[in-house]
Order: sequence, then C-alpha cells, then structure tokens
Amino acid sequence: YGGGVEAGDSEADTNIDNVAERIRGTFESDPRFESVKEIAITQTSGAMEINLAVSVPELDILMPLNFKIDQ
Repeated sequence: YGGGVEAGDSEADTNIDNVAERIRGTFESDPRFESVKEIAITQTSGAMEINLAVSVPELDILMPLNFKIDQ
C-alpha cells in the first residue's frame, strides 16, 4: 500500500516515476477519492517529499496532501 518505498532503500535504486504511479493508483483505487490532479516528488538526501492534490467527489474540492518518506 502506498509508494513502494521502504526505509533504508537506496536513493539510486528509487524510480520517482514508479513511486508517483503507485501513489496515484493507491488514491484512485480508493472510492473516497476521485483522482490525483497533481503530483510532485522531490528526492533529497535521505528523504522524498511528496506533494499532491486529490479530488474529493463528495466535497467537490481539491485536497492538498504533503508528506515525507525517510529513506
């Protein structure tokens, strides 16, 4: 569930596009969300910062989500 990144994974072996698609798929398979409208992943030394906006159909809004995955 999620981005497929585990603590301790090598930054060199992490494919940002694959992480983005896994996160997108996680939200789009959840009926509480409609779709991922925006996703940006920044890889820094020892962490990935993920910023996305997902549409929430019952509220008719874009909900911003920001989180960090330590590597």
